[in-house]
Amino acid sequence: MASDGRLPQLHLHESSEEPKQKQQARSVNPLLLFALLGVSVLASILMVLLDSGGQSAQQGRSAEEAWRIIEGEYFGDPDKPQRPLRYQELLRDAQRARNRGDVESQKKLLREVLAMLDAEPHPNDRGRGLTGSPGRDKRLREQIIVLLREK
Repeated sequence: MASDGRLPQLHLHESSEEPKQKQQARSVNPLLLFALLGVSVLASILMVLLDSGGQSAQQGRSAEEAWRIIEGEYFGDPDKPQRPLRYQELLRDAQRARNRGDVESQKKLLREVLAMLDAEPHPNDRGRGLTGSPGRDKRLREQIIVLLREK
C-alpha cells in the first residue's frame, strides 16, 4: 500500500504515432472483407442445402416408410379370424426375410407380389384389383418399387 492508503496503480504510456507503413500494412480493403464474408455465407448455405451425393440415409427413410405403409395397409387385420390372402402372406414373409437380413429372399418375395399385381385379373375380379381397388394396387406397387430399389 502506498503512503496515502491506496493501492499502487500502473500507468502506461502509449505512443499514438505509428509509422505510416505499419498503419497501411494493417488496413485491408473493406470490399475484400465483404466479398470474403459473402463467399463464406454462400458456401455455408450451399453445403447445408445441397445433397452430398449420399442417398443411403434418404433411401433408408423411404424404405422404412414403405414398410410402414405396407404393414399398416396391406398385411390385413390380425384381429380378424379370416386367413390372409396370398399377397398378404408373401408381404409378411418378405418382411420376415428382411428382419433376418435375407435381402435376396425379401426381393424375390416382393417380386412375386409385383407379378401378382401385374397379372391379368380374373373376370370376376375386374375393377377390384389384387388388394380391393386399383388405387390400393397402385400404392402397393409404388411401395414395392421403393423397396426393390433399396440396396
